[in-house]
This record gives sequence, structure tokens and C-alpha cells, in this order.
Amino acid sequence: MDTSMSRNKKLGEFLKSRRSRIQPEQVGLSGSHGQRRTPGLRREEVAVLAGVSATYYTWLEQGRELAASREVMQSIANALRLTLEEKSHLFDLWDPNTEHEFLASYSQLEPGWQSIIGQLTHPSFITNERSEVLAWNEAADTNLFNFSSMNVNERLMMRILFLDTALRERMHNWEEFARHSVAVF
Repeated sequence: MDTSMSRNKKLGEFLKSRRSRIQPEQVGLSGSHGQRRTPGLRREEVAVLAGVSATYYTWLEQGRELAASREVMQSIANALRLTLEEKSHLFDLWDPNTEHEFLASYSQLEPGWQSIIGQLTHPSFITNERSEVLAWNEAADTNLFNFSSMNVNERLMMRILFLDTALRERMHNWEEFARHSVAVF
């Protein structure tokens, strides 16, 4: 077996192991139909979350030789909620000849921004390009969404925006904000 086939198999095994540890409720999938024969998410659910076809994702897990793009691998990493170490391992399996560096997005916020946003009286928050909520003020915590009560990995504004019906009711311009958020994302 050549090294690329071995690497593809290892990539597939790693994806399968990460998929098996995530429950549908953890990623906002409720009311899942049918009895589950294996733990965790189904391949089709990961594919939907990652924005790829179920067949494509299945082939990746099966270790088939595919030319997946960096964007596809990033989407899969996000769908599987990989830690920085897991993401680094995934990308090393995907392309061992390239240096991959992943910065914790929460450490990328300049310290002064929290101070500035804390002085604002209107609900305000800051997200990064992946819609992770990095900072918010007390008014946002009180009037929009209780960001403080969430786990760091769950503070994804796009998910909150579309899955939290109470937030939708509290925001006067929800439709406009949702359209803008999708366009920016």
C-alpha cells in the first residue's frame, strides 16, 4: 500500500472517530429520524453541516483518494467541532507537505476591544469570520442573548441567530440582520 492510500485511510478513520463523539443535539440537529446503529452523527448529517454532498463525505471517510480543497476540509473541521490540535492533525493527514497553522480565534481579539464594547449602552458584540462571538457587552448579554452562559465552542452567532426563536422575537430588525449576516458570512 502506498503512503497516499495509507494517509487517506488514516484520514477516513480520524473523521469517523470525530463524527462518532458528537451527538445531533450538540450541533442543533433535533428530532433526528430513525434509530441510530452507531454513536454520534450520521455521515449525511456531517455532510449537511459541512456543506458537502453525503457521497463526497462518505468517500472521504472510506479513505478514497480525493482532491479535497482546503475550504472543504475547513468546513468539515468546523462541522465536527475540532479543537485546534485535532484540526492540525486533520490538515496534516490531508496535506502533510504543507505547514498548517491554526490560531485560536478567541486569542485574536485585541484586548482593548472588550473595554470599548463594554462602554457602549446598546447591545453590541464582536464576531470573527466564522461567526464566533468573541466579545459582547452587558446590554447584549441581557437583551439579546446570554452569551456568558454558553460554552466558548457554542458561541456561533450564525447558529444562534437562526436556531434561537427567543432571539428572533427580541430583535426588531431580525430579517434585515439575518440577511446581512448571511451575506457577510
